[in-house]
Amino acid sequence: MPQTPVSIGVVIAPLATGDDSRALKYLILQQNTVQPSFEFQLIPVSNDSLIQQLSYDKTPNRNEIEDAMPAFLNRYRESLAELAAGYELPPAPTFPIVVLSA
Repeated sequence: MPQTPVSIGVVIAPLATGDDSRALKYLILQQNTVQPSFEFQLIPVSNDSLIQQLSYDKTPNRNEIEDAMPAFLNRYRESLAELAAGYELPPAPTFPIVVLSA
């Protein structure tokens, strides 16, 4: 019996001015075809202050980001639920979220 893969949401923060992250998105989604344990899902980038902090040219403070992450995840999950409600869809199940940044 095949095992159900673990879903992981991936948020890609803007990497650099004018950067095109299509290749990175392709690489992430390609992982779904080469292994059965995880299912990566690209989820929309929000205009959240934490995402903005991770998108700046200067190196963010790791402790500040770690402290801000739980509140960000709550805000982000709420925004995903509102987005789904706008399309009259049930909220997506809760799954781990990974934020990729430069």
